[in-house]
Amino acid sequence: MTPATVDNRRRVRLPAGLADVAGLHPGAVVVLPGAAPGELVLATPAAALARLRRDLAEALRLADHYPTLTAALTGHTTGRAAVPPAADGPAPAAIPAGGPVLVDTAVLTAVLDGEPAADTVIPLLPRLQLTDAVTDDLIAAAHAAGLPAEPQPDRPGSFRAILTALDALGVRNYRPADADRAALVVRDFELRTAGVTCPAERAVLALAGHLGAPALLARPATALPAGVTAIDYRHLAAVGASA
Repeated sequence: MTPATVDNRRRVRLPAGLADVAGLHPGAVVVLPGAAPGELVLATPAAALARLRRDLAEALRLADHYPTLTAALTGHTTGRAAVPPAADGPAPAAIPAGGPVLVDTAVLTAVLDGEPAADTVIPLLPRLQLTDAVTDDLIAAAHAAGLPAEPQPDRPGSFRAILTALDALGVRNYRPADADRAALVVRDFELRTAGVTCPAERAVLALAGHLGAPALLARPATALPAGVTAIDYRHLAAVGASA
């Protein structure tokens, strides 16, 4: 078998036979740090997400603080409560093709926890945009759940590993320009007046309204100011399905 190589531009060449055995075919792959120096994990996006979920579930089990990251988020961040989907909710809503999608922390934790209702979010991962408030929320939830900040040699799961994997899966952090901040403050005030009590949700919705992009929440999206479009991820249509 021809050996795998890394050239001077850090491009990896895999023998076709090895790639076939591993189930790696032409298309997107995810590269993640391994457990030790000199190790890399090369995986399909689906395999990388499955690996992240396994490590997170084991880390939560070992810490024994919360059964899920979503439970930790609900218990330790301001203005959050577990809100069931509306029983007579709207028909499944489709996300417009192309462009960014702003996402609340509770949607991310549902994806990370392997919540079945979040399966429709997975194809959107390369389009998801985080605000700093969402990242802060995720830090708080991970800390409350007992996850270490940095990877540990003797245990799976860490906040850094979560961020690294999300970045490898295409999730990005959106930092608005200074010129946009005044408009975002106005949006935040409108959302606060409309009764949105969670700071991270307000940050997501304010940026979504400013960019003219949709936002994904983990609750029914009602009574929002004009120009703000939000969808409860549990009512999200599967990608490729009609609304």
